[in-house]
Amino acid sequence: MGKVYFLSILTIFIFYFIGCSTKPKSDDLDYIPFSGYKIDSITINEGDNLQIIGFSGGKKSDEGNLHYFEFLVINKNSADTFRILTPMIYVKLSSDTGEGTYTSPASFDGSKGVFEASYLPLDSAHRFIVNLTSSITSSSSPAQSDGIEKTLSGKIIAKKWVIINKSLPMLQDPKYKTTVGILKFNQIPW
Repeated sequence: MGKVYFLSILTIFIFYFIGCSTKPKSDDLDYIPFSGYKIDSITINEGDNLQIIGFSGGKKSDEGNLHYFEFLVINKNSADTFRILTPMIYVKLSSDTGEGTYTSPASFDGSKGVFEASYLPLDSAHRFIVNLTSSITSSSSPAQSDGIEKTLSGKIIAKKWVIINKSLPMLQDPKYKTTVGILKFNQIPW
């Protein structure tokens, strides 16, 4: 039993190292509408410790497009493996003050060896930050903003996309359930 467990963990880390330490080619990435992606009901608590074993990679969000990155993680508290879709990550910059910053998951660099994070739910405060960073003020006509939602104040809300890395089949394995949240890092992962 111990050898099987060890080999399983070793295999996961090999796949992880391959998936997280290389930058994906643009041909390997698909951007699918967030609304078409199945989000599962998963029991995960704020602050649960996670081990990252896979990352989709992808480009930062830009004007009119909000990208949700895929992270395949093991919940150290429950031993469950699942996918987290996240539009941003939080990085603690100071252990003394607890100050940190929100940034794009595109900054994550697996070659730095920072694979531990904790879970933060995408609550209303985080949604405000996501909307603030993904909305732009525009004077363009509705015809020029084809397919992009507008708020009553005239701000354009970005289209939401999930980044799919076709070169990493483990990220698309349907046995792993998916949730939305934010990864909080205590070390700088880039």
